[in-house]
Amino acid sequence: MQKKTALATMVAVLAFLAGCATDSRKAQEEALQQDLLTLRSVLSQYILDLHRRPRSLDDLVEAGYLKAIPTNPINGRNDTWTVKCSTNPKDPGIERIDASDSPVGAMVNHCDRRQCS
Repeated sequence: MQKKTALATMVAVLAFLAGCATDSRKAQEEALQQDLLTLRSVLSQYILDLHRRPRSLDDLVEAGYLKAIPTNPINGRNDTWTVKCSTNPKDPGIERIDASDSPVGAMVNHCDRRQCS
């Protein structure tokens, strides 16, 4: 009887911990979506105000639109944001910001992970 109680207790604890891990991951994903919304909003405001696209995420910080590049809540790094660069030579720069789990980020349209050349 004692073994059954111990087993039942262990199963309950494991189920609780699994639920906590799922809730934590969900919270991280919601924070990531909020950060992406903020980054994309700041990008749009920068373009509206300055009539040009930023060439790097650092441009958003240097121009005062962000205090710092946010840390990705999933992996704890701020160097995994990726940018999609404009292919229009008359309007160069960042046209979209996304997130990546990789520290080097994804190359999109021959972009560096955080800037357009």
